[in-house]
Amino acid sequence: MENLIDTRTRRLLQDKEVAEAASRMKSEFIANMNHEIRTPMNAILGYAEMLAAADLPEREQRYVSAILKSGAILVSMLNDIIMLSKIDSGSLQITRTPTHLGALLEEIKDFYQERIREKNIELSCRIVDNLPPVFLLDGVHLKHILLNLVSNAIAFTPEGQVVILVEGVPAKNSDQDWDILLSVSDSGVGIPPEEQQRILELLQPDRSGTGPKYVGSGFGLTLSGRLAALMGGQISLVSSPGQGSIFTLRLSGVEPVVDYLNEYTPAPGEAKSRPPALNQKLLVVDDMAMITDVIEDVYLDSPVEVLVANSADQGLHLARQQRPGLILLDLDLAGIDGRDIAQQLRDDSETADIPIVLMSGVALDMAEYRDLFADQLTKPFSIDGLEKLVASYIDVTSPSPEPSGTGPQEVPDQSEQAEVLRGWDRDLEEIFEQLQASGNLRTAEELGRMMQQRDRYRNGTGALHALGQQLIEYAREPDIIAVDQMIMKLKQYTLQWKQ
Repeated sequence: MENLIDTRTRRLLQDKEVAEAASRMKSEFIANMNHEIRTPMNAILGYAEMLAAADLPEREQRYVSAILKSGAILVSMLNDIIMLSKIDSGSLQITRTPTHLGALLEEIKDFYQERIREKNIELSCRIVDNLPPVFLLDGVHLKHILLNLVSNAIAFTPEGQVVILVEGVPAKNSDQDWDILLSVSDSGVGIPPEEQQRILELLQPDRSGTGPKYVGSGFGLTLSGRLAALMGGQISLVSSPGQGSIFTLRLSGVEPVVDYLNEYTPAPGEAKSRPPALNQKLLVVDDMAMITDVIEDVYLDSPVEVLVANSADQGLHLARQQRPGLILLDLDLAGIDGRDIAQQLRDDSETADIPIVLMSGVALDMAEYRDLFADQLTKPFSIDGLEKLVASYIDVTSPSPEPSGTGPQEVPDQSEQAEVLRGWDRDLEEIFEQLQASGNLRTAEELGRMMQQRDRYRNGTGALHALGQQLIEYAREPDIIAVDQMIMKLKQYTLQWKQ
């Protein structure tokens, strides 16, 4: 008998180890997939968004619109897969921070402006007057639930309106807590009674956080229900065919933030009290050219000067040398954690006051990193979202000062120009003239190598070396636009050398 028990125990332990190993492999695979997919998706959606803003013929506009819509669906699915994977593995944490309900609803409304405009329906938000404005909530996951519910409402509302309503009553078992009801109602087609039970099974998993595994039209509902359960809430449904539907999220015993003016951290895009920007320079620190290229192209014809660093060391160097008005910093720089880089920038008196925005494919709890980062930009980001965020830190409308001559030109950075001039010589000028005449990428790469060799003044870390390295990288990618921009910069820098 004892042998039989021992055998069964060993088998159970073995099965447990196999299951845990499989779960780890799945989590690692999904995490890698998340990182690998978001970067090219950012390039696809970014350039498609720029094309959509261009003056294209009607047929091409339809093509671009289809790319944008399909890309947005893929990103939404990816977000849901990642979050469900975290719930399955037990790694998803519910973090309650001061959350402004009005600001949250405005973000959701802004997010769906294009869809409701296309369908010619109305999306409105209302919060009852007696409700405190700020509560301790997991704003990130609450927003995800509401985005899914609103998306479904829009999809099944051919005409009319979608309404987000927030109500609340004081909790019965507490002097200060509230029971909050967040409902999403629509005037759409409604749901037949036979379908409502299936949907409720998706929305109301058991309290252990498990529930029916469903992939398809109810994928977002499954995630919403499981997130609601983790937050201690539940989603209910009321619907009649032809009369629309109401999905209601109930959260009980939610604590209001009384002194919210001191404790509340405004959401991205809200008005913030900031010191004026140092300048119109935007430093992008990311080792993926697909990301930096999109951002450079967005600001190609604007007063904003985009500086690009492809490594942590180069980012630190450019931040200290150029002191930009804003830094966009990737979370993962070839294995180096962006939070460590941000800490180095904060510890340096020369860069401590520069606002840093974290770029990541994973939404982090920014309250935890308030001392390091001013904002977060989640990949893949929209061009509109990028522009709004940058505009809240840098003046993107006022033209940069222009030197004498015709048309807007980049104003040379005097310290960088001085270092270039110290190392510039006749051999470099000769190769540079060949590059200007031919535009040949091999010539550009050769010039970049020669510039690195001439950089004797900072042991290979000065401006001439950094510009040479950038030129080599642009030529190898190849990135013809970036090479042309570098030619214009060097031409401006070396005008004094010719004189």
